[in-house]
Amino acid sequence: TEDIVMYDCLTRSRAIISPDTNSPKSSPSIFMNKVAWTDNRNAINAINGDVYLFDLTEEQEYRITDQTTPSECYVSTYGDQIVWEAQGDGLFLYNINANTKSQLPIDNYFVAWSYVKIYENKVMWYTGNMCIYDLDSNQEITLFNNVYSANQASIYENMVACSRNFNERVDIYLTRLVFIP
Repeated sequence: TEDIVMYDCLTRSRAIISPDTNSPKSSPSIFMNKVAWTDNRNAINAINGDVYLFDLTEEQEYRITDQTTPSECYVSTYGDQIVWEAQGDGLFLYNINANTKSQLPIDNYFVAWSYVKIYENKVMWYTGNMCIYDLDSNQEITLFNNVYSANQASIYENMVACSRNFNERVDIYLTRLVFIP
């Protein structure tokens, strides 16, 4: 089985935080005391998974999505928010404190396994292009076209770093985000 394992660098201890369900688990994301991931334990078939959240302080697991939505793929968490891609339906945002789920009103999305990350009020995703959605201004921009590997992309404060492939040569790019309300 695949497990979600937490390693505490201070105590040098390891703990499995996902239950042993003999199901594939992937895309773990941690922020403060919250860990989110995708899990196929309730899958109708091998690709239908759900988003789960584990609160390390409460030592409690929560199921965020259910089988009424398409397969949830990549997951990212920041603050009290979890964002994920529901294959075929777009990007979704869950507010942990408010217990609300909403679909992001984005234009630059197509049916694909889309890589997604969240940092503060910005959601970054990849479907061949690297895009950003600002949750405060509801503004969407395309940062880069033809991104080589989204798994190697990162967002921090107002910067995004990613790799791009031009003429069989991979370059690393860093850009600063500027949103004008």
